Amino acid sequence: MKGLKLHAKTEKILSLAVFGILIIAGVGLLVLILQDNKVLAREEEAASMISSENTEMKSDETSSMDERTDESHESFLNHSESSEDVKEDGKEQSSYTESSKKPEEQSREESSKEKNSVENSSKEESSLEESSKEESSEEESSAEESSEEESSEEQSSQEESSAEESSEEESSAEESSEEESSAEESSEEQSSQEESSEESSESSASSGELVMGSVDDDYFSDALFIGDSRIVGLSEYGTIRNATYYAEIGISNAGLLSSGALPGVLSARSYGKVYLCCGINNIGMGADTCFSDFEDILDLVRTYQPDAIVYVMSNVYVTPEYWSEHPAFNNDEIRAYNYLLATLDDGDRTVFLNIAGLFESEAGFLDYEWTFDGIHLVADGYETWSYYLKNHAMIQAE
Repeated sequence: MKGLKLHAKTEKILSLAVFGILIIAGVGLLVLILQDNKVLAREEEAASMISSENTEMKSDETSSMDERTDESHESFLNHSESSEDVKEDGKEQSSYTESSKKPEEQSREESSKEKNSVENSSKEESSLEESSKEESSEEESSAEESSEEESSEEQSSQEESSAEESSEEESSAEESSEEESSAEESSEEQSSQEESSEESSESSASSGELVMGSVDDDYFSDALFIGDSRIVGLSEYGTIRNATYYAEIGISNAGLLSSGALPGVLSARSYGKVYLCCGINNIGMGADTCFSDFEDILDLVRTYQPDAIVYVMSNVYVTPEYWSEHPAFNNDEIRAYNYLLATLDDGDRTVFLNIAGLFESEAGFLDYEWTFDGIHLVADGYETWSYYLKNHAMIQAE
């Protein structure tokens, strides 16, 4: 009986020992599987990093080839050398992983030996081990597939971005070329228009139309000057001596019309030019009234001298002191009156001449340099006036 009991105890001890060995072997296998998974994950991360670096280097090389000139070839060689260095580093990393796998493979072989010994004792543990291996292999394959999908997605996104950039560059180049072509077309059109205008002006000038130019004293042999005291000063101190003058000190536009002498003067002979400068003596009645009377004077001139060139001359301003002492001589009204006179200019047979601008100060009054009493000009002023008329005369183009 004692022998049987001892035998039973030894069997129990052996079974417990075998069970313990099986448990230890299973734990060891699980540890090895987890380590394999970690190693594979590290390998996948390293591979993805290397692939991303290679794609970045490729994109950098393509962009540098598009944008740079001869110097970019050297930078491209530098990039290629750096890529080779990266590849060598990748090889070193792979050799490192292979070296790190060796002790793991040895441990796998030892574990396989233990597994074979354990499989002889228990079939259930071997089935568990096979199922765990299948699960780990499925996980590894799924991880590899996901990494491949991610890398393909990254490559496709990079290709799309590069395609978009190239399309944007092409569109910008097309736009710039279109803008340049439109600018060239517009410049050609402008030049053609300018040439046509020059040709038309040349043709019109050659047809004998009137143009502004300079003349000598003979031009004024058939000229008639009509006005007030300032025309009197021009006849006395100016340099135009061979013209006809009809002027009176203190006369106004209304006075020229009411005197009745103007029709006789205009009908005395045929004049080729008539110069008018009048209105300051009744400017106190307002610019509009003064201009209305001037239009009546102009009608008389056109009636008796229909073929004459009429020069409408602006009225010279007064000094601030003269304005304050004689409120009827208002520079504001004189300026408004001159503006109305300028509207009569048609560029052909009726011409406006800005005489006031010759003697105007920066403040808009009669400059003290040109006057001795605040309203009339000095002798040099009338000479300047005469010089201006000789250089602003309408003549027929040759």
